[in-house]
Amino acid sequence: MRALATILVLATCPPAVAQSLEQAVNSTCLTNPGVATATFRVAQSEEGIIEARSALFPRLDSTTQIGLADDGDEVDELRGGLGPLTNARQVSSRLSLSQPLYLGGRARAGIAQAKASRDVELYRRQAELIDLQLDTIEAYVDLARARAQDDVQRSNVRALKEQLGNAERRFELGAGTRSDIVQARSRIGQGEAGVTDAQNAIRQAFVRLRNITGLTTVDDIELPTEPSVPLSIGAALSEAARNNPNARIALAQIEQAEQSIRVAQGERSPNIRLLGNLNIQRDTAFNGFERDEGSLSVEMNIPIFAGGGLASRERSAKLGAALQRSERDRILQRLAETVEREWYNLLASKDLIEVNNGLLKAATQALEAVSREVEAGFRPNVDLLNAQQELLAAEIGLTNARFDTVLSAYRYLGVIGTIGEGRFLKCRDVIGDLPHTTPDLSDQKELSRRWVPWLPVGPDTNRSDRRGPRARR
Repeated sequence: MRALATILVLATCPPAVAQSLEQAVNSTCLTNPGVATATFRVAQSEEGIIEARSALFPRLDSTTQIGLADDGDEVDELRGGLGPLTNARQVSSRLSLSQPLYLGGRARAGIAQAKASRDVELYRRQAELIDLQLDTIEAYVDLARARAQDDVQRSNVRALKEQLGNAERRFELGAGTRSDIVQARSRIGQGEAGVTDAQNAIRQAFVRLRNITGLTTVDDIELPTEPSVPLSIGAALSEAARNNPNARIALAQIEQAEQSIRVAQGERSPNIRLLGNLNIQRDTAFNGFERDEGSLSVEMNIPIFAGGGLASRERSAKLGAALQRSERDRILQRLAETVEREWYNLLASKDLIEVNNGLLKAATQALEAVSREVEAGFRPNVDLLNAQQELLAAEIGLTNARFDTVLSAYRYLGVIGTIGEGRFLKCRDVIGDLPHTTPDLSDQKELSRRWVPWLPVGPDTNRSDRRGPRARR
C-alpha cells in the first residue's frame, strides 16, 4: 500500500518553481517518470512475497457439474412405468481441501527468495534515485556555471570596450596607432562570441534541467554549497560497502541464490499434505437419488528417481550462488576503484581552486601594471589586450574549478550511496526505509586491502595519501 501511495503522489504532484538546488532535486524525485517506474517494480515484487506465502496456507477448490440426459423409452421399464427419461438433470459438486504439512523447507525458502527479490528492486530504485539526483545536480550546476561564465564574458566585453575607448583617445592624441583600434575591435568581437556561446550554454543547460525536473522556470541560480564528505578513502570505502546500492544488490542476489539452493533441496525431500474431499450428487432421473460422501487423508510424496533432474537442479543452484559471490567480488573491486578515482578528482578540483586563485591574482596585477605602462607609452596596446585575455582565462578557470569541486563532491557521495541524506527530503521519502543489511565485517578490509593493497584502513587515511603507492614508498 505504501508503494501504491507513493505512485499516486508521483503521478499527481505538479511542477514547481525552483529557488535552490534542494528544490530542483526534490522536484525530480517527485515528478520524474523513472522514479514511478522503479516504484511500480517494487510494488510488483511485493506481490511476489504474497504469492510465495500462499504456499503455506490451505487451498480450497470447488468443482460443480450439471448435465442433461434424454434416453427415450428404453428406460421406462427401469423407472417403473413412469414414462421415458426426458431432460433429466444430473448435478455433482465436489469440494477439495489441500493443506501442506511438510514441504522440506521449500515454501519458506521461496518466501525468503521473494523477499530478496523485493530487496533487489528496492536497491535498484535507490540506485535510480541516486542517478537522477546526480543528473539533476549536474544540470543545475551546469546552468549556474553557464550563467556565471556569461557574467564573466560580459564583464570582459565591457573591459575591452573601455580599452577600445582608451586606444581611440590615444590615437587622437597621436600616442597610438590605428592598428591598436583594429586589434581592440577584433578582441571585442571575440568577447561577444564568448557571450553568445555562454547564452547558448545557458539555454542548453536549462533544457536539460527542465527535462529532468519537470520545472518550467528556474530562478535564483547560484553556486551550490559543497556538501560534507568523508575525510579519507578508508572511511569512504567503509561507507560504500554499507550504502552503495550496487553493493547492496549484490548481497541481496547472493541471498536469492542461496534460497534457490534450499528450494532445490526441498524438491528432493518428502512432501506431506492433508487432503479433504466432500462430494455431493443429485440426479432427477431417479426419484430421491442423493449421494453425499466425505473423506480426509494424509498424502506423502517421496521423490525416488527423476532421471538426475533434481540433483542437477541443486548443483545448478549452488553454482549460481558461487557465481553471485564472484560477481560481488567484481562489484567491490570496481567500487573501490571508483571511490578512489572520485576521491582524487575531488582533491584535484580543490587544488585547481587554489591554483586559479593565484592565477587570477597574478593576472589582475599584471593587467594593472600593463595598463599603466601602455598609458605611459612604454608598451604597445596589444600587450594590454593579451593581459585582458589572460585575466579572462583565469576567471573562467576559477569559475570552472569552483563548480567542478561541487560536482566532484556530489559524485563522490553518489558512489558512496549517501548523496541525499539530510538534504533532499522528498527523495528520502520516496526511497523509504530500506531493508537493514549488515555487510560482512571484512567488507571494509576487502575494499581497502584486497583491491587497494597499499591503502591503510581507518580515519588516518587522509590527504597525505593523495599520490598513491609511489608516494608512500
